[in-house]
Amino acid sequence: MSLMAARTFGQVPEALPVQGGRRHRSPAVTKAPTGALAALLALIGVLVGCSAGATDREYVIPQALCGVPTDADVLSKLLPPGEKIDVQERNPTPHRKRCQVNVDGSVALIASQEWWEDGDGIDVVADAFPQVESAQLTDDSTSLHTGTGALKKVEACDKVGYSGYTLFTAIQVYARGVDDSVAVEKLIGDYTSGVEASATCR
Repeated sequence: MSLMAARTFGQVPEALPVQGGRRHRSPAVTKAPTGALAALLALIGVLVGCSAGATDREYVIPQALCGVPTDADVLSKLLPPGEKIDVQERNPTPHRKRCQVNVDGSVALIASQEWWEDGDGIDVVADAFPQVESAQLTDDSTSLHTGTGALKKVEACDKVGYSGYTLFTAIQVYARGVDDSVAVEKLIGDYTSGVEASATCR
């Protein structure tokens, strides 16, 4: 069988015949990774990339959302990587307060406090918050949450001047790729407790 034929069938000879007193060895052949090995290497690359992205955060997680204390560890699970964070309070109407968290100039999360007329159920209020679409309602019908948002009725709040109204708190997550219902549920609970203890309800 010729050398060309041997190579065609994957049988590379160890050495060529002697020519002029010298033996000419065939060049070393590097085998390509097997399918399983290639898949493993690809998986490792993906995991390394995800790990780097998750820790690529240069800003400091805030300890409060516009004056309302929050758990920074919980909040960190709902914010994206980035270089700069900016927390802005926006009060478009006397019945509405919003705390907007921007990361690198893009909206990442909004925490809200809104007064609604007594009798407006949480299902009605939820229509005003797109990030709680398809959210899961709790058994007591006072809150609902999903991986990108939550809404909760504030029970312990009797603000003077707001007779006939009920206060609701909301968390909406806009950061790309973030979907964590456990963290959202924890954050809405902490945020609501903070609002109940604030001047909003006193």
